[in-house]
Amino acid sequence: MSEGNSQRDQDLEDNIAPTPAVGIAFTATYGTISIRHPDGSFEDIGRIDASEQYISMIQRLSSPEKKHLSPPYSSFENRFHDVPRQYLRGLKKRLGLAASSDVKILAEMLRPLLDLHPIEGKFPTVVMSYPPIVALYNEDIVDAAAYLKVGAQDGAHFYQPREIVAAFAGYGRGLCSHPDDRRRCLDELIALPDAQVLHVEYTKKAMIFHGATLRGAQDFAEGDLDARALYDMGSEQRYKEDFLSMVQEYVTEFVTEWQKYSPHTPDMVLIMTGDEENVRDEAVKEAIRHAMETVGMSSVETLDSMPEYIAARGAAELCERGKGFYSEGKVHPGL
Repeated sequence: MSEGNSQRDQDLEDNIAPTPAVGIAFTATYGTISIRHPDGSFEDIGRIDASEQYISMIQRLSSPEKKHLSPPYSSFENRFHDVPRQYLRGLKKRLGLAASSDVKILAEMLRPLLDLHPIEGKFPTVVMSYPPIVALYNEDIVDAAAYLKVGAQDGAHFYQPREIVAAFAGYGRGLCSHPDDRRRCLDELIALPDAQVLHVEYTKKAMIFHGATLRGAQDFAEGDLDARALYDMGSEQRYKEDFLSMVQEYVTEFVTEWQKYSPHTPDMVLIMTGDEENVRDEAVKEAIRHAMETVGMSSVETLDSMPEYIAARGAAELCERGKGFYSEGKVHPGL
C-alpha cells in the first residue's frame, strides 16, 4: 500500500472518533440542525428561517414543468441526454463555483445552519434531508454541501433522504440493528415490513403532501414523486372559514390518486412536520385523518412529536450509522 493511501486511511479512521453526528433538515420555509451524541442522545441545536430568495426557489421548483433529468438515471439514454448539463455543473465546480444558481441558494441556507455547530474532523460529513419538491434533486443537496467543503455522508440510507425518510428514521423506524455490519444491515432492512406513509409538512407558507411506501429508512432519489405542494394552504391562510374543508378535500384528492399506484392497505402512518404551533392544531390534524379514513384508511397512526426537529434528528441518526457502514469502519468522505 502506498504511503499516500496509508495516510488517507489514517485520516479516515481519525474521523470516526466518537464525535457527534450532524443532521440538517431543509423545509419549505426554514432549516434545522440536530446532533446525535455518541451515547445515542440527541440535541436540537437551532433553526434558521429561510430567505425570500430560498422560499421563492422552493415554490418555483414545485412546478412539474421545472423537472429535468438528474442522477441516478433510469437508463443509459437518460444519462447520455444529461451529459451537457452535467458537464456545465462539473466545470463550475472545478472553478470553485456553485454547481448552479439553485445550489448557491441552498448553500446560503446551509451555511448559517452549519455555523450553529461547526463540524469536526478532517473529512467533515453531514446528512441533509430536504422537502418533497418535484424539481429539487439529491445532486443539488450534495453539491450545496460540497460547495461549502462538507461531504454528504453515505450509508444504508443510500442518497440524501427526503424529509419523509429522515422523519421516519427520527422516530426509530426503518433502522437496522447492526449498522456496523454492511451486509447484515442491508439484509435486515430488506426484511422489514412495508409501511404506507403520508407525510404532511405544514408551515406558514405551504402545506406539502408526500406519499411513499417505506421499508427501511432509505432514499433512492427517485425522479418521480407522489407529492404536491399547496402554497395557498399555509397557516397564514388558517383564518379562512373554509380552510378545514379545503384541507380535507385536498388530502382526499391526493391520497386517492396516490393509492391508485400503491399497495392498498387500511393501515397508514401519518407523519406531520413543520412549525410547532401549526402541527399542534388539532382541528387540522383531525381534518387530515378524517380525509384518510374517508378513502379507506381505517387505521391511521399519527407521528407528530418534535415536528420542527424530527427530520434533523433522523438525518443525524443516519449520519452516525453511515460512519460505520463501510468495510473496516471507514468513513466515506462524500466529496
